[in-house]
Amino acid sequence: MASSRAADTGVAEHRAAGGLLTRPPLAAALATAVPAASAAHSPVRQQPRAEPDFGPNVRVFGPGGPAVDIAAALAAAERSGNPYTVLLRPGGYDTDLRVGSCTSVYGLGPHPDDVTVTGAVRWAGEDSAPDDSWWPAENLTCAEVGGVRPGAAVPARRVHLRGTHSSPAGPGHRPDGPPAAAPAGGPPSREKPFLYLDEAGGYRVFLPALRHAGAGPTGGGGRPHGSSVPLDRFFVARPGDSVRALNKALSQGRHLLLTPGVHRLAGTIRVKWAGTVVLGLGHTVLTPLQGAAPMTVADARGVRIAGLLFDAGSAEPPVLLEVGARRGGRTDPREPASLHDVFFRVGAAGPGLVVNSDNVLLDHVRAWPAGPGAAPGVVVHGDHVRATGPFAADLPRDGVLADSRPGRTVVRSEPSPSQGAV
Repeated sequence: MASSRAADTGVAEHRAAGGLLTRPPLAAALATAVPAASAAHSPVRQQPRAEPDFGPNVRVFGPGGPAVDIAAALAAAERSGNPYTVLLRPGGYDTDLRVGSCTSVYGLGPHPDDVTVTGAVRWAGEDSAPDDSWWPAENLTCAEVGGVRPGAAVPARRVHLRGTHSSPAGPGHRPDGPPAAAPAGGPPSREKPFLYLDEAGGYRVFLPALRHAGAGPTGGGGRPHGSSVPLDRFFVARPGDSVRALNKALSQGRHLLLTPGVHRLAGTIRVKWAGTVVLGLGHTVLTPLQGAAPMTVADARGVRIAGLLFDAGSAEPPVLLEVGARRGGRTDPREPASLHDVFFRVGAAGPGLVVNSDNVLLDHVRAWPAGPGAAPGVVVHGDHVRATGPFAADLPRDGVLADSRPGRTVVRSEPSPSQGAV
């Protein structure tokens, strides 16, 4: 596999009609359409390939190895307290998975049933872990999910649960993260991008298509509609990589895959190409070293930001993530920008998320205070901004402020971490 840190492509900047930024043509052409499969999908057939270098905080396991190795890796990660991600190749795993507060488990099949855990996926911290624990389990099938603390940030996506779900709040408490489902008769929606292995054993990132008034799980009955991008079109960034290196990759038309850990940023990551994907792999934290915003997104079509935690820290930037120019800009409702499982620890200097663009989809955005006197979690200026499952926990001011006019918000009631389940 080609390195994700390949040499410059030399792609020049392009603009579409109306002034909208577009991806360079070479990078855009590498997003390959993937048709929906039949209801009876086929298991993935893999050939051995060299593993990409995801850094020290990611471990890949296959179904043929001893289950004790997976358990040992998860136990070591829990003891260390460091962010850690386990990737499971397609196949069956006869084991229980005990996951720590900063640990993540992802299946690598194109369908949740491609990775089957015959035991339980259980949070090892039970009810003693902090309120802002991160415990994502994605893209797999298991017999049981349990041990989830109410109010914890728990994105459980594309999980096929064949048994029961229990938590300290009692049986049936649902994790904070929504399942991969679109509300019946609701507005347009789009599921989160995910990493998977294709039939040749190559790593790709799947980009689910926009759904209109859909209903039910997006992972049921075969592969979802959408497109995919090979991993070698991503810059795989580790904690310690400079903002300059990330922005250089973006300027070349590459996407970003951010590996687990705390990425301390001495500047702003600037996302400006249409169709750009920025995907965190597990517990991925972006925190500023100075007063600049960690990330800004231009008024560009089809940008996807997913799986990130923005932490104000002590730098107190005026905003943690800003989507769109402050005066607003033209956007295409047929190719909206979207945020998925994006979380904010908000400081006093400014809000966590500011949405200036129109037609943005907010799919599970959560905010909580980094300290006393925190600013609003989310501020929305754009029109036709649609949000599913936003959660502003224990913020002393209004958690979500919106002045968009024709927008529609789909919100389910959420308890704060200090309250019980609803």
